[in-house]
Amino acid sequence: MKKWYLSFLLALTVGQLSTEAVYAQQTQTLVIQPDAQEGKDAYLNSRVPNKNLGQHPDLDALALNYGKKGQKIPVTVRGLVAFDLSAIPADAQIVKAELNLFNNDRSVNISGKQIGKNQATLTPVTEAWEEASVTWANQPRAAAASAVTLAKSTDRQQHYLDIDVTEHVREMHADPEANHGWLLRLLEEKRYRSLIFASSDHEDASLRPMLSVSYQLPVSNNAAANANANTLGTANDINMSAFPNPFSDQLAVTFELTEAAEVSITLHDKAGRLVQHIDYGMQEAGNHMKRLLPLRSFYANGMYVLNVQVGESSFTQQVLYTK
Repeated sequence: MKKWYLSFLLALTVGQLSTEAVYAQQTQTLVIQPDAQEGKDAYLNSRVPNKNLGQHPDLDALALNYGKKGQKIPVTVRGLVAFDLSAIPADAQIVKAELNLFNNDRSVNISGKQIGKNQATLTPVTEAWEEASVTWANQPRAAAASAVTLAKSTDRQQHYLDIDVTEHVREMHADPEANHGWLLRLLEEKRYRSLIFASSDHEDASLRPMLSVSYQLPVSNNAAANANANTLGTANDINMSAFPNPFSDQLAVTFELTEAAEVSITLHDKAGRLVQHIDYGMQEAGNHMKRLLPLRSFYANGMYVLNVQVGESSFTQQVLYTK
């Protein structure tokens, strides 16, 4: 099964450690933005309570009236979304978890606009559900007491970025069997209000729901050593690094292949928008260094997400751009 786990290592200076195992100040971040095959989300529509809409391109929370004039009926829509956290080691300590939901401006619902008093909640789901069978009528229960509130939108095409779901993800990671994701719904389901987001089934990969989880691993006193701050990691016998980090001109990526493989490199900004994509095609076994194009002047300082695709494996690292 193809995995869309994008993991990288950002190694900071390791503090003084005791003789017992402790959590080193060494942070790894897993960025998960699955496609239609790997993603798990669903669209729940009160107008068709028994219809499964697990392949819908929207992930919405809205309330409106539907139908012809004089025959309109109230309709409420909610969304479900969940992420597979199994790539995070069981002994990891979750430091930060942020959810990014991107507006679907192509939606047929209210032309993709965020409107009205559309405060909403993201609530941990407490019951199992399946994308292929969940409906409005059989939607799972959620723990309302621990909900995260989304503020009223300030723009009709607003993305909701860096939603802090750290406590939720800590609980999901600690008890994987209880990880059923979130229910998205309006705080008050009154007409006309809407939050329109893209689901993992959306055709634009950059708009699909994204979860970023930073965590630390325990290391013993004699295991903690100097760490390379720019190492993307090793997997399938592939060694990679990106430098300089921070960068102000060109970013270089080095990697070693034990066998020939297709290689491509992409760079996205923090909002998930594509900045660069370079397809290098088939690369022979051996050592390689590739340089990205310099960023244009209008790109802002800040964190960017670098992804290196080697065959079926993906490696991702956050890099800091400073002009």
